[in-house]
Amino acid sequence: MKLLSSRVFLAAALMASIHICAQASNDRPFGERSILSKTATAERLAPVAKVCIEGESCGSKAVAQIVVAAAEPLTGEKTYQAHCAMCHAAGAAGAPKLGDAEAWKVRLAAAGSIDKLAASAVAGKNAMPAKGLCMECNDGDIKNAVQYMLDHSK
Repeated sequence: MKLLSSRVFLAAALMASIHICAQASNDRPFGERSILSKTATAERLAPVAKVCIEGESCGSKAVAQIVVAAAEPLTGEKTYQAHCAMCHAAGAAGAPKLGDAEAWKVRLAAAGSIDKLAASAVAGKNAMPAKGLCMECNDGDIKNAVQYMLDHSK
């Protein structure tokens, strides 16, 4: 009798759990109820947010939207202060110092133009790593910094 009552209880618990699972997944067709279905997998892999640049159409389907203002290009002075001054103010590892007109005159003459001098700063030269390790700087930011250093070394 004890064995029969435990089997009845187990069967009732099993039926209740099947009923609960069936109710929870009634909003999907039968082939899509599995957590391994294509729809369920796509829902798990879907991004939780969408980053939009200010002025772009972000749409309305994103769960959360973050609007990022378009970054303004850094001025030569800001780029120099933030990234170049640590070496070019002291002349570390042979870097031409800001204000040393002769050192900058030699560098500009060797390069031939401001564009080529800036390109060598982007690529890296001697002890200077590419972009002076300013990986968030674009080529224009580096050129602006080189122009700033040239302008303040006359």
